[in-house]
Amino acid sequence: MAKPTVNDRVLVHLFDYRNVQRDFPPDITQAGIAMSVGIRRSHIPRSVKKLVEEGAIEERRERVHEAGRRLKMYFLTGKGHRRAANIRKQIGGGRITVRSSSGETELPVSDASRLYEVSYTAILKNLGPGDVLDTSGILPKAAPEEREFVNRQADLLHMREWLAGKKPVLALYGHLGYGKSSLVRTFLDTAEGWRVFWKDLSEDEETTDVLKPLVHFASRKRGSPAKRLLEEGNIDGTMTALGKELNDSSSLLVFDNYSTVGEDLVDTFNALTYLLSRTEKAKMIVVAQEATPAYCRFYDRKMIEGGMVDETHIKGLSQEDSKLVLGNPRIEEEAMRRIYLLTKGNPLFLTLIREGNTEELKKKSRFTTPEIQLLMFSKTVEG
Repeated sequence: MAKPTVNDRVLVHLFDYRNVQRDFPPDITQAGIAMSVGIRRSHIPRSVKKLVEEGAIEERRERVHEAGRRLKMYFLTGKGHRRAANIRKQIGGGRITVRSSSGETELPVSDASRLYEVSYTAILKNLGPGDVLDTSGILPKAAPEEREFVNRQADLLHMREWLAGKKPVLALYGHLGYGKSSLVRTFLDTAEGWRVFWKDLSEDEETTDVLKPLVHFASRKRGSPAKRLLEEGNIDGTMTALGKELNDSSSLLVFDNYSTVGEDLVDTFNALTYLLSRTEKAKMIVVAQEATPAYCRFYDRKMIEGGMVDETHIKGLSQEDSKLVLGNPRIEEEAMRRIYLLTKGNPLFLTLIREGNTEELKKKSRFTTPEIQLLMFSKTVEG
């Protein structure tokens, strides 16, 4: 695999912190970057200076979370974000040999990152001769910072009841910003005894993009029939073997960001649903956008009525919970009512209003400029 330059690795590292807007971590200081990327501290000033001159990053003085003094910190610009995303795409497609407790496996960097929960930066830092990655010495990457998780007890109870029941698939729908991923991650903290597989989907996913990491997850023994059949291109055979291997232990498969996907992937998830209905120890959660077109849904009414799929739609927060997210308990009642009518309890919108982040609110919502101004004014009105 072609090794990226030091500057490219710095951009890839900062990409993992692209959404940090407060509680700044030491990882984006010069010392933090040097440690994460695996280069000498003395080399960082020259590297970041070059990237600033190129317009890829910007330098700001901010306070490290829970620390007193301000330090130089570095953030991707729009240009840097695009450049880092392209570098990540190239790195993600490179193939490496992963050495773990179950043996050695050759797979793309993107799959290794997901399967072993290590960042691209950690993979590059720890990649040995012959592009071999020994996972025994790598710490798992930190989970992305989640939005506030406020009172989803009814949804959590429903998910626990689903896990204890007989339906193999839970299709969880919600609008953008409703905290679907946060809800599932919180639920997984209580799912004791289950091996969890998590995959974030994208619109350009194909069947093999889903099956490769899934087969690797399920196949914990050498000479796996599912691996061999997938390498031979025998998708039907792979599915049959996969069902047997998933049933060796209690496996919980989670696919996030399901939305507009190709017909090929719709068929794949339909087949997975039927496969899981014939297993005893494997279940699947598909986290989907509320706007997922009907033609992209991988099940029909008969599958719901037949007990194969539990279709659940999460709602926005209540007005009281919305007030908690806004962080202004003394907000005037009429002002709170205006905010709630516009946001409908969307946790993402409420968080952006609280932070005063008008630019991101404009990108994520369909609010007009006057509406955004009204929201920002209303959040500060106290009764």
